[in-house]
Amino acid sequence: MTADTLATPTALPGEVAARLESLGQEDRERALRLLQVAERSCGGDVSVLVAVVDAVTS
Repeated sequence: MTADTLATPTALPGEVAARLESLGQEDRERALRLLQVAERSCGGDVSVLVAVVDAVTS
């Protein structure tokens, strides 16, 4: 996953993309920025990426 794929939620793993779809525009943009950092740190571990999206909404 690269910054280019993160810019396109449909390129993300299904569970992460589905959670992003439920966010408003501002939260989605914030989540995508955080996902870029998380992806570099964890190598694309889906459970970490899901936790990042969940953290944006809490």
